Amino acid sequence: MIETIAYIIREIIKYYQNFALADIFVKVLILTPAFWIEFPWYLYMTISCILYKIYKKPLKEDSKFSPHVGVIITAFRESERDILRSLRTVIHQEYDGIIEVVTIFDTRRKTNLLKKIRIPNKRIIKIIDKNYRGGRASSLNMGLKILSREAKIVVALDADTSLDYDAIKHLVIPFKNPEIIAVSGNLYVRNKKESLVTRLQHIEYIISITLSRIALSYLGTVNNISGAYGAFRREFLEKLYGWDSGTAEDLNLTNRLKIISSIYENSKLAFVPESVAHTSVPSTWSALFKQRQRWDGDLVWIFYKKYRRFLLPTLLKPTEYLLFINHNLLLQFVMPCAMVIYCIYIWLKYGLTALITINIFIFSVYELWTAIFFLIYLSLYCKDIEEELPFLLVLPLYPIYNWILRIHALKAYLDDLLLDLHRYSGYVPKWISKRLHY
Repeated sequence: MIETIAYIIREIIKYYQNFALADIFVKVLILTPAFWIEFPWYLYMTISCILYKIYKKPLKEDSKFSPHVGVIITAFRESERDILRSLRTVIHQEYDGIIEVVTIFDTRRKTNLLKKIRIPNKRIIKIIDKNYRGGRASSLNMGLKILSREAKIVVALDADTSLDYDAIKHLVIPFKNPEIIAVSGNLYVRNKKESLVTRLQHIEYIISITLSRIALSYLGTVNNISGAYGAFRREFLEKLYGWDSGTAEDLNLTNRLKIISSIYENSKLAFVPESVAHTSVPSTWSALFKQRQRWDGDLVWIFYKKYRRFLLPTLLKPTEYLLFINHNLLLQFVMPCAMVIYCIYIWLKYGLTALITINIFIFSVYELWTAIFFLIYLSLYCKDIEEELPFLLVLPLYPIYNWILRIHALKAYLDDLLLDLHRYSGYVPKWISKRLHY
């Protein structure tokens, strides 16, 4: 192993001796898709995240604005401990208004949760067991029907997701603006210290959720209202007849909200980084790949099969269309394909040594961006810097982790295009999957 590494280093040195550095850099800048697709977005993220902190007015509570909030907690295989934790963090929110909680079990499940919690004033809890499994979307739609008509703001929450005690207070503030039709909360990794895989996902959530959605909020939109934690103006949910059946019900609903926002011209989607929820992520590589197989396959189903019309600029607002082209088409679909084609091209045209040399340079630039994003998070958005400092040791591995996930994403895209595997992920019952139409 040591001899192999030494050989690679010697070959790289020889390569640098034979070719001018400037020539290598020019080839990299011209050929690598990262410099044309990804790094401009990173530059925008960096600038907007700094400006957001400087110029964004702090969220102000309004004692006169405490709308009745309905929270739908969907449960299936989660443990009773997780469900109780989620319930307790909701009913003990520092919020003056009424919070009505409907917990839906997507199967018949005998439970005595109500006997294990103390219900404070202005809190209402309903526990519902379904006779047959219908998937998360059916649970959400049932919860929407069960919520009282007074609940004007509807929050969707996973049963293994818990909230900071000021989360809902922050989440409802944007709804004072009648133009806001949906709000995405912030998601942190609860089990971030469990393994190397969870540590890397913690960094991923910071970059792809916290910082990325702050950047998108400048455009008056977000890429997705996460199914784990998001809020909606009820009248718009009912205009859309709730959630569609099938997988990726959160992204599906977000796309439908974007379509309806092009009809209601002033309507917007928002992101509130101060409203924090904590969720558990896969702790092993096999569990992570299984999760991303479904997530990435769902992207093909949503954007290629169900919403191909998004390729036409007439359906969305200009900002939403640009977001779709950049975020969903280029970064998520084109980038993994371009990476593989680029590496094969460099290998065949310039040899293995050139491929290694150029990729070392590209990875070093990715390392720099990762460090910049993490420092922005530490200095501007982090609540506990001492807790986050140990994650600096994991930063050098993040570009490799990101590269592995992109190769796996390409596999998931091909699997879903050729085999339609999203139907058989187990996320929804087979009898529903077979009835899905594009």
